[in-house]
Amino acid sequence: MSKNIEFKMNYQKAIEVILYILNKYNKEGTNMYNLIKMIFAADKYHLNKYARPVTGDCYIRMQYGTVPSTILDYLKFSELTLQSIDDKEYPFKNDGHKFYATRTYNNDLLSESDIEAIEYGIKEYYGLSFADVESKNHKEKCWINTSPNAVISFESMIDNHDVCEYLKENSCCIVI
Repeated sequence: MSKNIEFKMNYQKAIEVILYILNKYNKEGTNMYNLIKMIFAADKYHLNKYARPVTGDCYIRMQYGTVPSTILDYLKFSELTLQSIDDKEYPFKNDGHKFYATRTYNNDLLSESDIEAIEYGIKEYYGLSFADVESKNHKEKCWINTSPNAVISFESMIDNHDVCEYLKENSCCIVI
């Protein structure tokens, strides 16, 4: 009997992914929209190539595309989600339009394949206009095939049937 694919999110790693991207472009900053799409592309890439996402965050189909639920809360500086990373403040700031890192990322928490996937996500979405990001993200089959405001299944993000079947049975045992 197949189960749904589920992962336990790695909250601290999600913060390090944000910081990796922000540190790479800290002088010019990164807007929230492009940032969350870079993370989506990284998670999807890693899920398809290495049979696990980078962060494990739950994605929602929103009007303007795929949105990582907890990461969005981080970027909105939610006090509740701050507790999930066991820190006193978020390690990034926002000037009203763009985000900037306030510390470097912890390289020990990101594997080589994580960094490969993050770099892929950056190449996919960095520097694109809002309209270009929206157009590109709205072509994702997982966005197209999910009802508005619903959870995007990991199954719908996976292109390889064998990877999907493997994860249906084993995702609960995979550490992000």
